[in-house]
Amino acid sequence: RTEREKSARITTRLSKLFSSQTEVTQKRTARFFNYEGRQNRDIAATELRSDLSVTPKNKLKIALEGRYSQEEDKVYEMPTKVQSYALIPRVTYALRSKGRLRGEIEWSYVDVNPKDRVIPYEMANGRSAGQSIRWDIRFDYRISQVIQATISYSGRNEPEREQVIHTGRAQVTAAFR
Repeated sequence: RTEREKSARITTRLSKLFSSQTEVTQKRTARFFNYEGRQNRDIAATELRSDLSVTPKNKLKIALEGRYSQEEDKVYEMPTKVQSYALIPRVTYALRSKGRLRGEIEWSYVDVNPKDRVIPYEMANGRSAGQSIRWDIRFDYRISQVIQATISYSGRNEPEREQVIHTGRAQVTAAFR
C-alpha cells in the first residue's frame, strides 16, 4: 500500500465577521493484493475545499463549506472516473462557555464513469454514486469541571438504501483525579 498527499491551505480573516479557509489536495493511493477476491486500486485524486464563515455574535458562528473532487482509479484499462460535489451548511451556538450546540447538513452528489462501475471506498469520501444527504446535531455541556455530557443525533439518506438511517447517542464522561 502506498499513499502520497500534497496540500496547500489558505486561511484568511476577511473582517471581524467573516473568515475563510481554502484547501487544495492532491492524493495518490495505491493498493495491490497478491490474491483473488480483493480489488486492486491505483487512485489519483484532486480535491478543492472552501469554507466561508460568519460570526455575527461571539456565541454564534454560521458557515458554508463546499467541496469538489476529481478522482481516477487507473487499475482498469478504461479507468474509473469519479466527480463529487458537496455543500455543507453549519451552525454553532455557544452557551456561556459551558456548552455548545452544533448542527450541520451535508448534501453530496457523486458521478461515476463508466456508470456500472463499483466505486472503491477510498474514492468520493466513501459516498455511493448518486445523491446523498447526511445531517448531524450535537449538544455538548460541561456540568462541572470533571463531568461532561454529550447528546447527538445523526441521519443519512443514501442512494443504495430505501430507508433513512437514524442514530442517536448520549454520553456522560467523568474524570477522576
